[in-house]
Amino acid sequence: IGGENLDTMHADSNGSGKSSVLDLVSLSLFGKTIRSIGADDVIRRGSRKGSRVMNRLKGKDGQKFEVIRCRRDPEHKNGLFLIRGWGDYKLSEFSFSNNVSREDDLRGENAKETQLKIQKLLGMSFELFSGLVAMGESGYGRFSSRSDKEKKSFLSSLLGISQYEDISAEARSQSKKDKENSYRKYQSVEESGR
Repeated sequence: IGGENLDTMHADSNGSGKSSVLDLVSLSLFGKTIRSIGADDVIRRGSRKGSRVMNRLKGKDGQKFEVIRCRRDPEHKNGLFLIRGWGDYKLSEFSFSNNVSREDDLRGENAKETQLKIQKLLGMSFELFSGLVAMGESGYGRFSSRSDKEKKSFLSSLLGISQYEDISAEARSQSKKDKENSYRKYQSVEESGR
């Protein structure tokens, strides 16, 4: 993302809103910002009527989706919507009950489930998104400053190997249970032979 600050010629691109754009995209998709600033600080200062942000996404198969996140919205409160297709409406006129059919409503039972569906659709978590998108931003998501655990988690997500780690952990757990059961059976046989 490039930018040019037209308020002062000495600022170059500083203060032109590049990070605010990233924060807004992050807020709409994940409910939090890359710079860890509050949602209310991303929304226009002084706004009392609430806000709505929308991302239109296209899946690998070409299927279209909308993610709409509301903040202090008079009708939808702090609602999170995942919708199949792209609606033909202005975001300011969006009304879930009027604009979305049951079959296009992809929300989960609650906001947490809906967020997980969005992450699955995107194929990434907030941590991976912020690490990839903001890698070059001044310090945000810098890989080298992360803890070993964070680096491992980031690389696992990036390379798509986290599922194998889960399977490996389950196999280790099952192996431990099997060893304990075998030892108990051995002890039982030893005791019965005495």
